Amino acid sequence: MTPFAMQELQVFFSDEGDLAAGCWDRDSHVMRAAVSEHRRDLLELTAGVLAPLAPDHVAAVIRCYDEKVYAARDSDKATVSRALLMRPSTRERLTAWQNRTGIGASSAEDRWFTPVREVLDLVPRIVGDDIGDASESDMKSVYRELGRLSGPLNTQSTDEDPFEDWLNALSLVGTATFQSRPDFDPSTLEPIPYWNARRIQIAVGLAQDARADAAKNFRLAHPETPLPVDQERLEAEVVFRRAERQRIRMRALDAVAILMDPILSAAEALTARMEAERTAAATLKATSRIAVPHPGALPYGASPRGAELWVRDLLRHLGATEAEVTQQSSDGGVDVICKDHLVSVKHYSGSVPVEEVREIFAVATLEGKLAAMWTSGALTSAGVEFAERASIAVVHYDIETGTHEAVNSAGLVMLAEVAHG
Repeated sequence: MTPFAMQELQVFFSDEGDLAAGCWDRDSHVMRAAVSEHRRDLLELTAGVLAPLAPDHVAAVIRCYDEKVYAARDSDKATVSRALLMRPSTRERLTAWQNRTGIGASSAEDRWFTPVREVLDLVPRIVGDDIGDASESDMKSVYRELGRLSGPLNTQSTDEDPFEDWLNALSLVGTATFQSRPDFDPSTLEPIPYWNARRIQIAVGLAQDARADAAKNFRLAHPETPLPVDQERLEAEVVFRRAERQRIRMRALDAVAILMDPILSAAEALTARMEAERTAAATLKATSRIAVPHPGALPYGASPRGAELWVRDLLRHLGATEAEVTQQSSDGGVDVICKDHLVSVKHYSGSVPVEEVREIFAVATLEGKLAAMWTSGALTSAGVEFAERASIAVVHYDIETGTHEAVNSAGLVMLAEVAHG
């Protein structure tokens, strides 16, 4: 809304407030109730005009009315007829004002289902040839407009609400839009996506707030009267309301489509491209993987260090070509490091105590990796229980025969992930 239109709207509310102030009589319950009802009617009748405004602008407009009425709070004699505050009179003045100013003179309902032109003009900067030129403020404007346009959908009881799908598409496209402008993690100073989880969460919150506000205002502008008691009229009213809700739903979906169709198409293309890149990367890795032979039996002897080297070589043979052994001291229980796992190798015939199982889990968690326990023996019952609860991969190996076997489901998952890269 232009500054001129905003000023005209404030003047209209101020004039209505003057009229209500003239009807105020602190000693008359009837007159006080008439003023209260007039205020409610005024907000309902102008809901379509107020809907596109930001919440603080709506509050400023309403304040023009309230300040006039508040100034007359001590009046003990009404000077204006209560009839002027009745809904038909208020609607008549509103229509005359709209005809004079041209503000909201079109169908009030159309305003709920017409995307703001300024926001539509931002979409090509997000998904078109000028991709990358959009600002964070541009993205937030699109999120807000999505929330506003989908507000009428939030007034209906239905499981078919694609709001979350729209938000996901916006988040994906936003990440691509800002991919050439990385942000930095303040704790590590490492580059992270600019359109990261924190900024997406803020933008989603703006969309959700705008949607809730629009739904509330839409209900005010389209109040439903009590259902009739007469059975025949009741059935007809139910049919009418069902059809009306479907009509509103279709109008809202059409309005959102104007805004979101280019973004949904871009998100679909991005998803297809990302899937193709993942497939190509997996194929390249599979075809370029260096064939590492099986270590066989006892290549390094039967010592604990020999067992660690054997586990490393076996993991390389299985597919984890990046596997490396750690130094033999101050390793925190970690003996072999893979891309996704930290492995503790326990080479003795007894049972591994739960304390050592907890140790590898704690270190792996701290490093952001998965924990694995490879043992030539077994785990104590407490160790088995903890490994199950913490999803620690447990694998039994025998370097004398050159064999290995997953002990639990997490162990099976680890071997499968290593084999598939």
